[in-house]
This record gives sequence, structure tokens and C-alpha cells, in this order.
Amino acid sequence: MWRSLHPNLKIRLITSVMTIFVSDMIFPFMAMYFSQFFGATLAGFLLFINVIISVLSGFIGGYLSDRFGRKKIMVLAQMIKFLSLSGMTIANSQIWFSPLFTFLMLGVENVASGLMHPSEEAMLIDVSTDETRRFMYTINYWVTNLGMAAGAAIGGMFFNSHRFTLFLLVSAFSLVILGLIVFCIKEVYHQLKNIDKNISIYMHYLHVVNDKPFILFCIGSLLILSLECQSTNYIAVYLKKAFKPIIINHWFELDSYMMISWMRIENTLIVVFLTLIVTRFIKKYSAYSVLFVGLSIYSLGYAMQTLSIQWFGLVFAVLIASVGELMYVPISQSLLAALTKDKSRASYMAIYSSVFQVTKMFGALGIIIGSFLPSYIMGLIFFCVGLIGLKCYLKVGKKVYVK
Repeated sequence: MWRSLHPNLKIRLITSVMTIFVSDMIFPFMAMYFSQFFGATLAGFLLFINVIISVLSGFIGGYLSDRFGRKKIMVLAQMIKFLSLSGMTIANSQIWFSPLFTFLMLGVENVASGLMHPSEEAMLIDVSTDETRRFMYTINYWVTNLGMAAGAAIGGMFFNSHRFTLFLLVSAFSLVILGLIVFCIKEVYHQLKNIDKNISIYMHYLHVVNDKPFILFCIGSLLILSLECQSTNYIAVYLKKAFKPIIINHWFELDSYMMISWMRIENTLIVVFLTLIVTRFIKKYSAYSVLFVGLSIYSLGYAMQTLSIQWFGLVFAVLIASVGELMYVPISQSLLAALTKDKSRASYMAIYSSVFQVTKMFGALGIIIGSFLPSYIMGLIFFCVGLIGLKCYLKVGKKVYVK
């Protein structure tokens, strides 16, 4: 099956794991970084603004990709990303330290990511077939989680003490990825037919926005995924204040940075190693029932993370959330596949991709709200948000799964 994949897909899988690996060394800890220098409330507002810019750039990136081609936009976006990461590296070096400039460069990096993502997803759809697509996404899912685990582990150990080295490493990887895109990715846009380049960006997305079941699914995804985004936003900032470092064997210190890293690693390892077991177990039950149970315990797991400052309580909460994730994600993916229309699948995926950017906005909003409310109220809010997302999914799922 691997040999049958288009060369673009193989390069994309390689760059994907590289990007996730190095990104998780620094980006999961940026909310904690900014809250340390700007305070939780201001940091939340700054990240909120960044995400708005990223969402807008994502829509523009999808439109430009359909007009000028996938590779051109990917090269432009990766160049901007490399320059912004280089700026963040300099701003955290021994010769110059500026959290404000780091924030500005993070905004530029978010613009680049917004431009990049729709082009990447459209390219994957362009060169894949129904036979290879499932294999492609399965491999991508596994390597992404492995990259997240490795990156989070390194970041948790060294972000607080060797920040410059991590930024330098991320910048170097970004340059390598740029080279792979320039020299190894082939332009496939010319293979597409019946594309009106003169259509406005408004009309380009209007037909997708008018698809009510799909939009309801996107709203549910936004609410559900926003809980996961809180692990590196509100929950990270909360633990930065509340988690007391633990000294193990007089030489190893488990601080808040390391605890957040361990929680991400635990989630990733559960996803990687328990996927087959959970998948076999849930085959006995209807997709509708699995969706209900999975999202319920997923929401409960994230709510529990706001109620404990002990390592064992946090580990148990992550376990609950991760099992719920394993149960609902396959159903969610099948729902998405059933809702997208073949003739405009790239436009659907561009809209759906923007959901991930908006979740960052909700993550920043969590920091802002959490600076005024006690943690147990935040836990209740998280659980309610998950239930509302569940309601959206069930309403859509009823049309697909319940006869």
C-alpha cells in the first residue's frame, strides 16, 4: 500500500511528523511562557488576537490555493514560518530577550500556518484515492501522535531551561521542511478541472456554509476540540500556579512544565497503543451509542483535570479523557466523510480545518475566563461545553446512523 501512494503523500507524511515533533517542543508551553511575563489575562487576550488572525489567513489560504496552486502557497507559507521561527529564536537568545517580539513572531507564524493548512489538505485530497485515503490518514494519525509524544517529552524537560536551543532546533527543522516542499513536492493543481478562478472568495465558501448539517457538525467539533485545546491553555496556566513541584530521589523535580508534558505523553501513548483494543470492543455497539458514551467520558475527563493538583489525579483524568477520545474519534471521522460532498470536498475541508484554529481562540478565552473564576467552575463549564458538542453530534448522527 505504501508503494501505491503518490510521492506527494509520502513527503507530506514525512514533513507532518517533523512539524508535529518540533512544534510540540515549544508551542504547548507558550501560554505558560506568556502568562509568566504578561500575566494570565493579558496573555489570554494576546493569544485570542493571534487566533483570529490565523483563522482569517486560513480562509484566504484556501481561496489563494484554488486560484494559484497548492505548491506556491505552501512554499510561501513555509518561508514565512521559517522567518518567524528564526525571529523567535533570536528573541530568546543570550544576545537579546524579548517576550513581546516573541509574541509578534508567533502571530506571523500563525498566519503562515493558516495559509499552509488548506493547501496541504487540498493537495492530499487531489492526489489520493478512495483506496489509499484511509491508509494515508491512519498512518498520519499514528506518526502524528508519536511525534507529539516525543516533542512534548523533550519540551517538558528543556523548555524552561534550554529555550533558545529548542527554538533554534525548530527553526532548523523548518528550513529542512521548506527544502522538501521546494524540491520534492510536485504541483498537482493543473490536474483539477472545472475550477472557476474568477469566483469570489465569498461565493467560494457560500455553498458550504449553507449546508446546515455540516455546519452543525463543525460547531460540535469546535466545542469538543476546544476542551483538548485547554490542556495547553487554561489547564497549563492553572497548574503553573497550583501544582507544587515534587522532588523524586533528591535529584529529579516534577514541576508544572514536566507535569503538562507527562499528561500529553500519556494521552498520546494511550491513543497509540490502545486504539486496536478499544476499536475491537466498541464494534459490538451501535455508532450512535458509542458516540454518546465516548463524548460523555471525554468531557468528564477534561473537567476532572481542573479539580486536581495531585499527579495521580491528573493521570487518572487524562486516562478517562483519552479512552473517550478513542471511542468518539472514529465515529466523528465517519460522520465527516458522510457529510462532505465529492464535488466540493476541498472547500468542505477548508471550512472544517478552520475549526482547529478557532479552538485556539477558545483556548485563549479559557485563560481569560479562568483568571476570574475558580477552577471548579471552570470544570463545570468544560463539562457543559462537551455536552453541548455531544448534542450537536447526536443530532447529525441521528440522520446518518439511526434509521
